Amino acid sequence: MALTKHKLVAILAAGLLAVPMAAQAAPTLDQANEYPFSGFAQIAGEYRAQTFTVGITGTLSRFEVGLFGVGATGNAVFEIWNTTATGEPAAVPGTALASATISFSGVDHAFVGADLTPGIPVRAGDVLAIVLKGGSSQLAYWDNTGDLYPSGSAFTTATADPTGPWISFGAFVGPRDFNFRTYVDVTPATLLQTLHDDVTGFGPAGILEKTVAQAQVYYAVPDIQATCAVMRFFDYEVRVIWRLSMGTRKPASWKITTAQMDDWLGQSGSIQSALGCY
Repeated sequence: MALTKHKLVAILAAGLLAVPMAAQAAPTLDQANEYPFSGFAQIAGEYRAQTFTVGITGTLSRFEVGLFGVGATGNAVFEIWNTTATGEPAAVPGTALASATISFSGVDHAFVGADLTPGIPVRAGDVLAIVLKGGSSQLAYWDNTGDLYPSGSAFTTATADPTGPWISFGAFVGPRDFNFRTYVDVTPATLLQTLHDDVTGFGPAGILEKTVAQAQVYYAVPDIQATCAVMRFFDYEVRVIWRLSMGTRKPASWKITTAQMDDWLGQSGSIQSALGCY
């Protein structure tokens, strides 16, 4: 018997049970170079940058940098930038993803930072850069170490031009990394929205996005058990649609690939872990 889109929707349309509960999650330290500093770069006319690779899907909500400003008074402007295909800061003026002014007054080789409001949606594997904007010379410095952070590098410009060229910082002594920390908000609300955006338009009659939207409604109550039930049902839907996709030779708009199934089930697992479903 031929499987029509309407029959597939009917197969996947199931009821869900709910019992109210509540849950919370805090921003998580994601990437960092916390090794003791062995050098420092002056906050001056040149632009400096540290690239990093996001390890957790969610919202980049805070970053910190290791500064030294004993005896100095003032502020430095740091921004979050995209990077190029070769891993350098993407020097496109006016396109910073976020910006923060950080005081270095009296800071003695310590981490100081800023919360990002709004935060930046990120996915594991994204490569971004923390960029120190060039300006007037200050008696303050950004601490750095040897090449100890494996998923990024320190860069600098030779002038006050943010478009570069960007060169490896510490070119004469070998690669360096600036001291930094990044934090990712992995609250279920953030993860649910990311998943909703990813599955929109997939599955018969948009059933996958509707299921995630239902989970968002339950989470907003908050009704955590119902949210967990919906996400388990989402897993079932994805697997059913994938099996039918593999078994159907004719092209169909509702079909999904193995890579999509793996990605969405992985995101669902992260959501259920954050909710405490297991």
